[in-house]
Amino acid sequence: MGMTVPQKKYFCNRIDEISIRKENDIWSKVKEPKNEKAICLEGLDEGKIKLINQSQMEKLIRNNLKSSGPQYSHSYMPNINIESFFIGWESYLRKSSYINSTLRNEADEKVQKIREEATKIKDIAMFGNSAEAHIMLKEFVKWMQ
Repeated sequence: MGMTVPQKKYFCNRIDEISIRKENDIWSKVKEPKNEKAICLEGLDEGKIKLINQSQMEKLIRNNLKSSGPQYSHSYMPNINIESFFIGWESYLRKSSYINSTLRNEADEKVQKIREEATKIKDIAMFGNSAEAHIMLKEFVKWMQ
């Protein structure tokens, strides 16, 4: 015997609830991207980013102070790009961004599979065999846990 319209509606709502829970579980495992300061601190802590030595630092500072540009009064000092004090910063940032992007892409693919499977089950429930739809729902609950 097939499902009534209210039963089909409940069944589809149940599938949506399960889908949302599965999607939230996936996204909860994907960390928010870090800002560049946090990435830099992490790289320094891990030893993947090094500081240039003191003589190199002094040379950068002196060159910056001697650089042509707006005339500075005795109370205004020019800004120095802090990135120039790091060795390995660009490659560490690229690697961190790549890893984060890859994790987000993998999560997107999993979420898309969940949505496709949910739609397939709803279609069976609405237009096909209700017994088959119930079996698919039970499998869907266990799927990707």
